[in-house]
Amino acid sequence: MSAVVRATSDFFDQLTEDLLKLRVKAQQRFRTLSTEELNLRPGPSRWSAGQCLEHLNIVGGYYLPSIARRIAKAQARGSKPTPTVKQGFLAAAS
Repeated sequence: MSAVVRATSDFFDQLTEDLLKLRVKAQQRFRTLSTEELNLRPGPSRWSAGQCLEHLNIVGGYYLPSIARRIAKAQARGSKPTPTVKQGFLAAAS
């Protein structure tokens, strides 16, 4: 799969939209579950839905503030985003 080059602002707009859709989908799917259903593990070495959601919250709570600080430092130095992003199969690179 070849990389797709797109405007950085379009990339972040799409990313934001995708995340909002996933948030709504997660709320619709998991909000109605009981504590027991959320914590039901599908197998001995498999995580429950609740464990997966908790992991995402923990990881986000760790990485997102660090990312925000780095962005703020870059902006304070006058750094600007590149005009385009090259989006590949696994990630985007500027």
